[in-house]
Amino acid sequence: MYDVVIVGAGPAGASTAYVLENSGYKIALLDKEQFPRTKPCAGVIPPKVYSELEIPDNIMERPLEGYRIFSPSGAMVQSSFPTRGLIVRRERFDNFLIKRLKNQPKRIRVSRYEIKKEFVEVGGKGGSFRTNLVVGADGVNSVVRKISGINDCGKNRSSDMAVAMQYEISLSKERVDDMIGNWFEVYYSIPYGYAWISPLKDAVKLGVGGLSPSFKKNCKKNLDEFLKRKDIKEKISDGKIVRTEAHLIPMRGPFDILTADRTILVGDAGGFVFPGTGEGIFYAMKSGRIAAEVIIQAIKEQRFELKFLGTSYTEKLKKNGLTSLRKVDFVERVLSSPEKAEKYLKRLKLFS
Repeated sequence: MYDVVIVGAGPAGASTAYVLENSGYKIALLDKEQFPRTKPCAGVIPPKVYSELEIPDNIMERPLEGYRIFSPSGAMVQSSFPTRGLIVRRERFDNFLIKRLKNQPKRIRVSRYEIKKEFVEVGGKGGSFRTNLVVGADGVNSVVRKISGINDCGKNRSSDMAVAMQYEISLSKERVDDMIGNWFEVYYSIPYGYAWISPLKDAVKLGVGGLSPSFKKNCKKNLDEFLKRKDIKEKISDGKIVRTEAHLIPMRGPFDILTADRTILVGDAGGFVFPGTGEGIFYAMKSGRIAAEVIIQAIKEQRFELKFLGTSYTEKLKKNGLTSLRKVDFVERVLSSPEKAEKYLKRLKLFS
């Protein structure tokens, strides 16, 4: 019998596990993959991540100075961070997070989830676990969210998932330094979506993501068209595509329903992503820590029902500013048309 079973060992799950382990609770961390593993992601982490943990320099691909944002007409605003952030490769960063844990993830693809009177039974091929509480940290296609019933509750807006695709393109370090430097570039050139370039040591991640049905049907075509743009070709000339990745991005902030009896969602499984840039790593880690605090309170009071978990989690998320992500109406306000994107860049310039 475990105090908590956490499904998914990415930044959200590993952060939840770290807090609970260090508070003396018996946990099981489950993941369908063997670590280290690759993960489709631009790897952008803002400086506020240092409020959650210290990250050694050897995990960093590049320091991150801030964002460069481009309008459809090519106008650019450079938004600098007060202190540096960082860009990482997820295979190294996620492995660093789980290596901090006393107990490493168990490799199990979860397919069973049943709430009993006194516990939850969760498992799949390779094992079964009884626990007081389950944390769904298993990403945008969360199995926990689906089989717990949370997916069908309220306005979870599962249709508001952007389809994203990116190429990893190898380039010399000197070329990346000269053409992009230590900046994450965002291009508001796609209706109901955007494109990006994320610099690594000797490569870049170049991608597109969008919400519209027409974009979703032609995601790779849109990616290739972005790659062929004259200004983009100049930046990545002589580069070679070495990897293609596809994934989903929640674009409306945290879901309205984040808990069920004995169940809490964190990270991408709960929609904790900033709509303007697709940034999710920091919000994944923070939602994981907040969920751990709620779980500690729930275990002490033996309160595992939906009402208690939902109220406590919402209050703490609000106090920490994470529910405000729902109010970032970025899709309609900025991304829905070139004209709105241009106006947004003009406003940014006034304050840059």
